[in-house]
Amino acid sequence: MKKSTLRIYATILILCAMITPVSVAWSAPRVNHAEKAYEAGMTAYNQGEYQKAVYAFQNSIGYDERLYKSHCMLGLALFMNNESDIAESVLMQAIEEFPKEWKAQAILAEYYAGQKKYESAINYYQNVLDVKSLPRNEKKEYQAKLEEITAERAEQWRVSEEEKDKILSQIKLPIDMKSWRPALVEKRNTDLHVAYLPKDEDLTNNKWRTMIDVLCKAPNFGGFQQINQETADQYRELGGEMNTLEQIGDSRIFETRLSNKTYIVGRLYKSSIGYCLVQVIKKSRFKTKETDDWVNKLKTVLIQSSAEAAASAKKDSETTY
Repeated sequence: MKKSTLRIYATILILCAMITPVSVAWSAPRVNHAEKAYEAGMTAYNQGEYQKAVYAFQNSIGYDERLYKSHCMLGLALFMNNESDIAESVLMQAIEEFPKEWKAQAILAEYYAGQKKYESAINYYQNVLDVKSLPRNEKKEYQAKLEEITAERAEQWRVSEEEKDKILSQIKLPIDMKSWRPALVEKRNTDLHVAYLPKDEDLTNNKWRTMIDVLCKAPNFGGFQQINQETADQYRELGGEMNTLEQIGDSRIFETRLSNKTYIVGRLYKSSIGYCLVQVIKKSRFKTKETDDWVNKLKTVLIQSSAEAAASAKKDSETTY
C-alpha cells in the first residue's frame, strides 16, 4: 500500500477512534501515561518519524494493553516503517484480543488491497462488515470497497466461457448441483480458483452464509507458500510451520475458525495438477452432524487435470451408451 494511503487511513482512524473504558482496577496515573505515550506516538507518526512512533505506541500498550487505538496505530506505524510481517502479527493479535472491534481488520483489508492480495483483502473486508460495532456510514463505505476489490480480482483473473467449462469439468464435488452453483471461476497463471454457493446466495454483495472454496496450485508454481503466509492464521490448527505444503502433509482434513464468526472445514491434499485446498466456509458454527457430513464428503473430492477430466467424461459417455 502507498504510504499516502496509510496516512489518510490513520487520519480516519484517529477521527473515529473510540477510547476503551478504563476499569477501576487500573490506576489513573498508569492510564494517563498510556494516553500520553499514544499522543507522543501520533506526533511522531504525523511527522514521519515512524520508528519513534513504534516505540511510543509500544510504550502506550505497555501502560494499558486495553487501549485498542494504540494496537491499531502500532500496526500502521510498523507498516510505514517497512516492517510488514510484524505489523500483520500485531494487528492479527489485536483482532483476537478485541473481537468486537473492527479497525484492525480494516487496516489489514486496506493493506492487502494495496498489495493486490485479493483473497486476504476480501476476507478482511467481509470480516469488517460482520462486526456489529461497525457504524452504518462505515458499513456502506466498506461494502463499496469489498465490491470494488472483488470486481478488480474478477477482472484480473477473468476466464472465457470455454475455459470456465474446462475448469469446472476438472472438479468433482459430492454436492447437488441443482442446489449449488459455481459463483466464481478464476485462473491465474497455473492457479485454479472456484467458489460454489447455494443458488439463493450472492457472492458479490456478501449475501452468502455457506461457501465451498476450491484453490489449486501447480507444484512448481511456488505461489502456495505466499498464500500460506498471507493466511497462516487460518491453518494454525494444522500444526507445524507454514513454510511449505509438504510440512502439512497430504489428505489432511482440518477444522478451524477464521474469525469470531467464520468457521471452516477443509481438506488439503495433492492431486495430479498440484496441491489443492478445498474449504467449506460458514458464517456460523458447524453443528456436529454438519461437520461429520462435510468431512465425509471432502474425502471423496476429486480434482483432475483437463486430460484426465476429458478421459473420464469419455468413459462415462461410453458407459452410458
